[in-house]
Amino acid sequence: MKNCPECNSENIINHARLSSRGGSFGTPLIAVDEEPYAAFFRKTSSSDINIKVCGNCGLVRFYVINPGDLWTAYQNREK
Repeated sequence: MKNCPECNSENIINHARLSSRGGSFGTPLIAVDEEPYAAFFRKTSSSDINIKVCGNCGLVRFYVINPGDLWTAYQNREK
């Protein structure tokens, strides 16, 4: 996101992180299980998230770093 899609500002904060008042959550992940109903060995694919925040209006966007890995796991799950 070069400019904010909401207000067109160029003031974009890249790689922000999630936290709570009690402390940091660490690096957030998105995960897809190829076999979600398996008791063990679900074949989980995961990816870090890049969080971008508009420094003007506050719009927050989440972007997965490796979307192809998640898409492949999802397609395998749906077979």
